[in-house]
Amino acid sequence: MLHWIKDASAGTARFINRSIDKALGGTYNHFLSLFPAKDNPLASMLGRLLFSKIAISTDKAQLLNNLHQRGIIIYVSKRSSKLEFLMCCTRYEKHGLPAPELGIGIKIVLLQPVSRIFRALLSQVIYFFKNFSFLNPYKANYFEKELTAGRAGFFSLFGKRTFYPKLIRSKTTPVQELIRIQRKIDKPVFIVPQVLFYSKRPLKTKPGLLDFFFGGFTKRPGKLRRIFTLLYNPKNTFVEFCEPVNLKDFLEHPDNRQLRDEHQALALRRLLTSRINALRQRVTGPVLKSREEIKEAVMGSRRLQLFIEQMAAETNKPVRQLSKEAYEYLDEIAANYSMNCIMIYDWILTWMLKHLFDGMVVDNENLKRLKQISQDRKAPFIFVPTHKSHFDYLILSYVLYNNNIACPHIAAGKNLSFWPLGPIFRGGGAFFMRRTFKGQKLYSKVFFEYIYRILQEGFNIEFFLEGGRSRTGKMLTPKTGLLSIILDAYAQGACSDLIFVPVNIGYDRIIEEDSYIKEVKGGEKESESLPQLIKARKTLKSRYGKVYLNLNKPLSIKDYLARTGVDLASLDPDTRREFVKKFSLKLVNRIDRVTTVTPYGLVSCAILTCPRKRFTSDYLMSIMETYLAYLQCRGVRLADTITANHLYAFKNALDSFVSRKLIEHFDIDNDRENPLFTINENKRPTMEYYKNTCICFFVPASFTSLALLEAETFLFKPEELLKEFDFLRTLFKNEFVLNAEEPSEQFVEETIDAFLKNGIVVPGETPDSYSITPEGLKKLNLFGAFMAPYFEAYLIVINYLKQKKASSGEKPSDEKEELKSLLAHGRKMFKNNEIERLEAVSKLTLRNAYHFFMEEQVVSGGDKTKADFYKDKIQTYLTLLT
Repeated sequence: MLHWIKDASAGTARFINRSIDKALGGTYNHFLSLFPAKDNPLASMLGRLLFSKIAISTDKAQLLNNLHQRGIIIYVSKRSSKLEFLMCCTRYEKHGLPAPELGIGIKIVLLQPVSRIFRALLSQVIYFFKNFSFLNPYKANYFEKELTAGRAGFFSLFGKRTFYPKLIRSKTTPVQELIRIQRKIDKPVFIVPQVLFYSKRPLKTKPGLLDFFFGGFTKRPGKLRRIFTLLYNPKNTFVEFCEPVNLKDFLEHPDNRQLRDEHQALALRRLLTSRINALRQRVTGPVLKSREEIKEAVMGSRRLQLFIEQMAAETNKPVRQLSKEAYEYLDEIAANYSMNCIMIYDWILTWMLKHLFDGMVVDNENLKRLKQISQDRKAPFIFVPTHKSHFDYLILSYVLYNNNIACPHIAAGKNLSFWPLGPIFRGGGAFFMRRTFKGQKLYSKVFFEYIYRILQEGFNIEFFLEGGRSRTGKMLTPKTGLLSIILDAYAQGACSDLIFVPVNIGYDRIIEEDSYIKEVKGGEKESESLPQLIKARKTLKSRYGKVYLNLNKPLSIKDYLARTGVDLASLDPDTRREFVKKFSLKLVNRIDRVTTVTPYGLVSCAILTCPRKRFTSDYLMSIMETYLAYLQCRGVRLADTITANHLYAFKNALDSFVSRKLIEHFDIDNDRENPLFTINENKRPTMEYYKNTCICFFVPASFTSLALLEAETFLFKPEELLKEFDFLRTLFKNEFVLNAEEPSEQFVEETIDAFLKNGIVVPGETPDSYSITPEGLKKLNLFGAFMAPYFEAYLIVINYLKQKKASSGEKPSDEKEELKSLLAHGRKMFKNNEIERLEAVSKLTLRNAYHFFMEEQVVSGGDKTKADFYKDKIQTYLTLLT
């Protein structure tokens, strides 16, 4: 009987063991860290409900897939969140990313299949009865086996209890486990830091009541807030990735190779945390202080207080009175940065791009580079865009906001602080500055302290180097006041570095076109006001083509100073002023180089440089083909419509010019396929504006062509052109900002190289010589004609100054009155056919010419030699172009 009982017990035990082995599959490695969501209908359904509209940055999708093929992908978040892990599991596969299936240090229970939960519990119970301890996935090498089998993983840097109690209890952390695994395998482990954002709102120093109960939107939103956002406002939720860390390379780095395992883990944790923090600041910006907090910090500056005390002693004014003045200045200046206003901007621009424009073309490649730099360097971005329109204030912030880069504080003229736009602009980050600081010592000091403070806080800044909007279409010579203040703040320790970002914003058509042409012809600028804003509503009925935004390579001031060997803090005022001027010109050149040439600009170039009063469509197209070939040789950015089908783009632009009556049909032959056109002379200044939007690329070619025409020989050597090139470069130094670091020899050589490729010149019989082709001679006239209106404008001024000197013998005095007289003189010369181009009678070009000739002292004393020299020289060039 006893024997029978023993056999029955043994049989039962074997049956139970077989059943357990069958249920467990012969292994105890069943953990709730495994969560393959693609095989889980419940998880997939929840994923569709909560995460289907989450935006995921796809710029690194290809990179992550390549990394997955080369090694093991591990995603890492800063804070422990099962909701984020579930999002990764269910959404990444939909976006073509390797989806994590393994939560390292994470247990998912509720959404697991019952069978997996049963096996996990059973394996723990059996293991406990056999070993009197619970099975640990780290000790069982479970994560190593699953990861090397090809699964992607996910872990968090900080759990609910933070890292340090774990360290004290000597428990293995995910970071330590990954380091251990990497040491055992050859395949690299790629750790990809990521952040799941529920809002782009920056952190606040003073959270609101809702933040107290439900957690902040940005840092640690509570579960209710996260669920509510996912269900009712999912468009605000998105994922961004940091630069991946190659763990194999990290461990082999000289700084880490000799460290103990726990110290390597700490170093890796610091690196990952730093990248996540940098990413968060890039998207949301620094902690947002209220306007009053910023003002209080500025007024509390020890430097400002000492300045006020010193000024009080010098002026015998009470400190209290000066402090009150300083506070009023600060109130006039300070922004009132608000994400609500940024979101309003976003809505307005989205509407405008749909109803006023035909969309926007954005330089996405350089935006990616900007994102990368923001993770590598903790420094404010200083955006330096062109300024052609009031819409520039909105365009850059719109692009940055929609590409998850914190919007900048924007320098704006005090004229824009009028109600109701003033408060709206302030809310969008605008701070206001006066046109001149001359004689306003206290205002200057307050403004400097405000710039110092916002840089110290880590805010990005956007300012317009030209000072005001360009009424000519080309970049104006830089105004260095604000740039100097920003560099001074850096030199005094406001931040460790500044990253200058040259930005070019271009338009097919400019909305302020009519007002610009009115000002160029001599009309007074209308001050911005509410009535003017109401009057501008008629612009909403027109279409203005596309908007183009391009960025050039960012420039670190720290690297630039190190490269040039300049110590900014130790420079004397004159040397610093010269350095700032040189640096500003460098920025202008970088901005110009990323100009997009539009069909409207190129068609305007062809029409205004055309040697015929009446021209056919085919003839005009041949001129545009000449310019296009040159631009392509120089690697210039062309509008997408030109690269797609340049003939179609040019035809559309030409049709637009006809419909706007810039040019008119001259129907003698009534040839519809090759119609004849003539220019509406009164509209030449309008086309001159659009010609100037791309003239920066033609200036070296124009100077070189004029030098060739002036030489009156078909055979030449490049060095023979330098004298004339240098003369023209000096004559028009107030018009065009050529790269000061690039000598004239380089400009000439690059131009000759492009001419050679386009058949304008061919190699000569002797070394380093060239010969002009018969067809090339015609094209040289086309390139030279870009300068014709500038020659005529300078001729107007030299004639006026000579006549004034002869009649009165007095030097010109008031510039404003002189410009009025110059405009009248120019109109008279045009009426008398002494000049041919109405666009030469431009207040802005005449002012530049006036400044040049005053600087050259062409009418000083009784010596007329210099004035006659310039007049004869200009007339010679104009004769060559006729």
